[in-house]
Amino acid sequence: MGYKIGSPTRLGPGREVYQNKNPFHETKRLQEIVFEIAKRITNALKDKDKFKWQAREILFPQVLAIVKKFINEKVTFIDAKPNEIALEKYIQLIVERLLTIIEPDTDEGEAPLLPIIERFRPKGSTYEVLFRTVRKAHPTLKSHVSHVVTDNRSWEHTVAFYLEEDPNVVSYVKNDHLDFVIPYDFLGVRHPYYPDFLVRYKDVTIILEVKGYESEQDRQKRTAAERWVKAVNYHGGFGRWKLLECRDPRSIDKILNGLF
Repeated sequence: MGYKIGSPTRLGPGREVYQNKNPFHETKRLQEIVFEIAKRITNALKDKDKFKWQAREILFPQVLAIVKKFINEKVTFIDAKPNEIALEKYIQLIVERLLTIIEPDTDEGEAPLLPIIERFRPKGSTYEVLFRTVRKAHPTLKSHVSHVVTDNRSWEHTVAFYLEEDPNVVSYVKNDHLDFVIPYDFLGVRHPYYPDFLVRYKDVTIILEVKGYESEQDRQKRTAAERWVKAVNYHGGFGRWKLLECRDPRSIDKILNGLF
């Protein structure tokens, strides 16, 4: 690339200089990066006073051990040096993933995770779902909403078919205009996650997601949803909940029956 310091001139960008990441790698050590990630997570946890976390000097060593284990077991380096994770993008990914899965130790008397309930509308209802659409829709019998809108994906139609046929499915609804959303953070930005279906299976409410390829953002969605389910189950006022991902719609009945 052309390299020149100062204002541009008619002589062009200057002489060519070969750039690589070696100077960056030489200034970053893996141990330093691990400590930085642990510090960010510890500070974020301490800001959540409602969880009544332990003192920082007790919390930091625990977080540090979790970060080291995560990098050793979950991070794969392909044609890259370990200190490549010093890039802000990777630091954010690790911090967000661990912040989502770390929770208070209820066995030691710490307050459990609890959901934040909307004050004036603590419960949603299929009664409120009413909309028009030009997308393909399929009539239902077990859903309180008259049709399942499939978003041009035959998978969702297949899932709805098997949910209709399963005798253990009491009711279900496609999460369309239902306003059921789970917030999650990805690369420093807050996003909404709309699961595909809500299924009442026997006496359990199942969050059902139908997917094929899984991206890093999809993994963060799943982690946030798992945390949400734990919080709701700790609350106890909304029945029992489970999270289920389906990668083959034709096996949805076997997956559901294998849960219990």
